[in-house]
Order: sequence, then structure tokens, then C-alpha cells
Amino acid sequence: MGAIQENEESDKQCYQISEKHYYSEKLEKLKSNPRETWKLINELSSRNSNKTSVVSELKIDGETVTSSHEIADKFNEYFTKIGETFANSLEQTNRQPESYLSSTDKVFQIYNHRVLKPSQSY
Repeated sequence: MGAIQENEESDKQCYQISEKHYYSEKLEKLKSNPRETWKLINELSSRNSNKTSVVSELKIDGETVTSSHEIADKFNEYFTKIGETFANSLEQTNRQPESYLSSTDKVFQIYNHRVLKPSQSY
């Protein structure tokens, strides 16, 4: 590993430690304010964010794919086959689906209700 790469790794680690320390202190200060704490957590987890991630490189079976068209094809291939792949990984059984259900004394009922016309519902 060259000196430049070692410096980059060291800088990255330093940044990560500093960032962790910064947010730990910030969370400590906010611990009595749940609303602000959750606001920070959501910000850190990128929830409610308009940011999008762009995949510029994919490694599949040791092969690097960089063409956006190929990347889209690989994602499409993966997600169209995942159901079949998962189903094939399951152990075969002769067990009936109903056998997974247990008895209960609970009752589910639907009652007839009068349907309101739109003008009556306001």
C-alpha cells in the first residue's frame, strides 16, 4: 500500500471518529428532547430525504459492471429471479398449508352497515 493510500485511509478513519464523537455529543445534549432526538436520528438515517443514490459500479461474481444499461439489466435480472431463487431454496414438504394454523376461540364478524350516499356523508 502506498503512502498516499495510507494517508487517505488514516484521514477517513479520523473523519469517522470525529463524526461519531460529534453526533454522540449532540445526542447526549438532546436526550431530554425526544422530538429533536428523533429529528436527528431521521436526518442521520436519511429518512425523509429527497436524496437519491446512483449506482455507478456493481461487482457481480468478481466481474465489475459500470455501464448504466448493464447495471439496470443486472438489477432487473436479480429482482425478477429473486422469488424463484427463494422458492427453490426452501425445503420441499408434503405438509398442507392449513397445518401451520392453530385453533383459536376468536371470532371475526362483518356487520351490515347502511351505505351513505355522497351527499349524506358531509
